[in-house]
Amino acid sequence: MSELSERTLLQRVAQLERESRHSKRLSWLSTLALIAVTGIGAGALHSATTQPIVVRATSGLGRTVIDGSGVHVYDAQGKLHVTLGSDGKLLSGLILHDSHGNVRFEVNLDPTSEYARLYLDRDISHATLALFGSSKPAIALYTGSNQRRIYLGQSLENDPLLLMSGESGADRVRIAGSAQPTFVEATGASKQRVRIGVFGNTPGMALSNAAGSTRIIASGGEAPFIRYYTGTDTSRIELGVTAANDTGLDFYDPSGTENITLQGGTGPFLRMKGGSVERVYLGVYSTNATGLDIFNNLGTRTWGSP
Repeated sequence: MSELSERTLLQRVAQLERESRHSKRLSWLSTLALIAVTGIGAGALHSATTQPIVVRATSGLGRTVIDGSGVHVYDAQGKLHVTLGSDGKLLSGLILHDSHGNVRFEVNLDPTSEYARLYLDRDISHATLALFGSSKPAIALYTGSNQRRIYLGQSLENDPLLLMSGESGADRVRIAGSAQPTFVEATGASKQRVRIGVFGNTPGMALSNAAGSTRIIASGGEAPFIRYYTGTDTSRIELGVTAANDTGLDFYDPSGTENITLQGGTGPFLRMKGGSVERVYLGVYSTNATGLDIFNNLGTRTWGSP
């Protein structure tokens, strides 16, 4: 190897050693800086402060504020649009505001039960729509006067339930699903007007007047019937099947006393009464003979055939 080549090689080796020592120093300084930054950051995370952190958009269109209650996003006019955290009532959640400051959307956790709730168009007194997630989940729709108009969910007995209310908040329609499902339609004074359902395992329907007094009852079952009432809840007409499985039609006076009975079956007949006294009988007798009997007001037979 020539003297020039040896000198060049030695210079190259010396340069590599210097570069190696420089790289080690840079690596050590970088490690030291990282340790210092980490330590400072950890100290900052563990230090409490009451001062909010404000982050402004570079375009000047708004700002984000982080404080003890959460994250708040404002527009260029200083109006709050988004809150992530607390709304001032110790409810953790997400809240969206419109340009007038009204809450248009909110989802949070109930502070007592910790189940989830969702509101649309909510302010301090009401919401247009509310969803409740719990052991009895439900959806409710409200008017601006905080009157619940529709409720769909579970009842206290864990049965499915649909309620529809009037402007006053009084229930108008109630549909309950259970072992004895019912449909109820009521007036504004909460007076039941229509009731359809299962009563004691028998399907039935009841119609009432404006005061809530029953006018018509229809019952299905082994002995179906339909019954008409006066305003004093007195039965006046009944059409149906008797306990003996015969068909019958009964008319009653204002006191509820039977005065006309028409019955079909193996022994059909027509009976008329005056008060409690039988006055006319036309039909088939127990002897299987047919006949007509007329009685006076004391119940004494005055004419008969045969």
